[in-house]
Amino acid sequence: MKRFIIAFFCLLFFINIQLPFTVFAQEKKVYLRIAYEDTPFYTDKDCSELICYLPYSYYVLLLEKYENAFHVEVGGDNLTAVDGFVPKEFLIDENLSVCENPYPVITLTTLDTATLFSDHTLQKPLQYLFKNRSLQYYGYYKNANGDYYYFVCYNDKFGFVLENYISPFVIAPHPNPFLNSTEKNEESSFETESSNTTNNNFFGIKVAVYICLALAGIIALVFALKPKKPKSHAENFYDENEYE
Repeated sequence: MKRFIIAFFCLLFFINIQLPFTVFAQEKKVYLRIAYEDTPFYTDKDCSELICYLPYSYYVLLLEKYENAFHVEVGGDNLTAVDGFVPKEFLIDENLSVCENPYPVITLTTLDTATLFSDHTLQKPLQYLFKNRSLQYYGYYKNANGDYYYFVCYNDKFGFVLENYISPFVIAPHPNPFLNSTEKNEESSFETESSNTTNNNFFGIKVAVYICLALAGIIALVFALKPKKPKSHAENFYDENEYE
């Protein structure tokens, strides 16, 4: 009876320690801040094909980390989401898992009939736009001649439109306080990286402890259920039952 009681409690213990794994496995959102003017936004993790430049002081949602770049999502809360890659040195982590208005919601208006192009070389027309059409702003691109194009979204289609066809507008900085110094930005990134490393190490220790406890529970369960061997008589042991 005692063995079954021990086995029962060992089983309960093993089941209960699974809960921390479920809790710790839940990942929070991570918002990275655009730390510099002219922060590039690329289509690939090698950062070879530029899409546009992102607005300074706003936030992007981290999707995945690579050696030299972050895979991020732009928009997503109040805008149609678009993903791409940003070199690591242009973003800082301010330990934000919840961020109100991470990206600017700016509606651009066409001054006249314009063309929406699928590329910033303006070689592939995507759609014609009439006057007073509303476009959602995501970033800008500047060519070698100094001409500006805006990376926009119109009816869930992303493309580029020339600055000359858009009404003037202003991008206000994000209301969150910002570290303007490059030195402070680098220091903040270093501290965040160290903090993340510490948290990862702490998580690893917890996992190791839980695994050890689980193994201990399993071992105890095996020994509790293992049948006892019958006692064998020692040599020359006198058993009165053998004689009448």
